[in-house]
Amino acid sequence: MLLAFIGGMQLAIDATAGERERQSLEPLLATPAPRGALISGKILATAVFTLASLLVTLLAYRVTFAVIPVESLDLSLDVSARSLVKLFVVILPIVLLGATLLTALAAFARSHREAQGYLPLLVFLPMVPTLFLMVAPVKTQLWMLAVPFLSQNQLILRILRGEAIEGQEWGVSLAAGFALVALIWFVAARLYHREQLAVSA
Repeated sequence: MLLAFIGGMQLAIDATAGERERQSLEPLLATPAPRGALISGKILATAVFTLASLLVTLLAYRVTFAVIPVESLDLSLDVSARSLVKLFVVILPIVLLGATLLTALAAFARSHREAQGYLPLLVFLPMVPTLFLMVAPVKTQLWMLAVPFLSQNQLILRILRGEAIEGQEWGVSLAAGFALVALIWFVAARLYHREQLAVSA
């Protein structure tokens, strides 16, 4: 989940703060292309890069744990292809959320170094539910699936345990995740309409 959220951090920083520093963002914003299209392109590029990294990680996980000799340990670390697909679907809103939030926050930084200074603080967001559940483990309730990160944390654990997930639970988790992505995407698009965005440090 951490990789899904911040896997495209360097690309998101370079696509906005880096371009401001190189003074290449102003000519881009001066083109006839709508600014909403520009920010969407940067977000999607970051998301595609993150998804590729995540896909390679999941495939490596599948291959590695399929060949580890675990018979003597009396446990199975093998994850089926179907479970990997489910994990991919669960993580998808986090990938888009990370790409959108990172790109939006990078719009505030006037240099690559400045963006690198405060964006890594976002690393703690995906960790909060894990730390909470370590201190106070609870049974999954429907409302939890509407809370970003907590929802994905719960569903990932259930997939790895082989537990069934009902359609309503899938719906709540995905709807809440994509709704938050849409909101932050809208805010990011509004940020790209600021004239100060093109001013470099």
